[in-house]
Amino acid sequence: MAHGILLRLIHTGLTNSSVLVADVDLDSEGPRTGSVYVPVDGSVTVLYSKTVPKSFESGEIRRFIDNGLLSARFILGTEFTGAVNNIVEPTVTPHNLSVTTDYCLVNPAPAVAFTVNLPSGLLHEKKVVTIKDKAQMAGNPLTQITVNAFAGQTIEGLPAYTLTSNGASVTLVFNGTNWSIV
Repeated sequence: MAHGILLRLIHTGLTNSSVLVADVDLDSEGPRTGSVYVPVDGSVTVLYSKTVPKSFESGEIRRFIDNGLLSARFILGTEFTGAVNNIVEPTVTPHNLSVTTDYCLVNPAPAVAFTVNLPSGLLHEKKVVTIKDKAQMAGNPLTQITVNAFAGQTIEGLPAYTLTSNGASVTLVFNGTNWSIV
């Protein structure tokens, strides 16, 4: 089962060969492992984390979309239903999550200890939310991301949950009383 935001790359059929997307696993250090082939009249789904956003926004994925060779759409992990309606990318801490937020991609610059405050699960529109360390900073003890439950509610029985590894994410579902990790 997949968790988090996924990006499905779909071959448009305008070319009779596979499309090679070589920059889905690049970072500031240069090439890393892995390229993605999108087969003729097929699709590939990749986790929208670390390097994929850059490729989607200004790299090869964007170039292939602009040239009509690929189309792309965001999808959710298999546990979820419905469409992605609200993705936020907070840069200032603390961030009070809206009752309509589906995905919170924490991305301060520079990296700082960050706090995300959950709304009441009773009011949250879909009762499911994912918080992701987009900035790749949570592995440093000085820049971890703390997710606080709403007053009187808990996350797995505790008042808060902390992301402690770079690129980490947590998906929470409100069970009618408290938040559970899925």
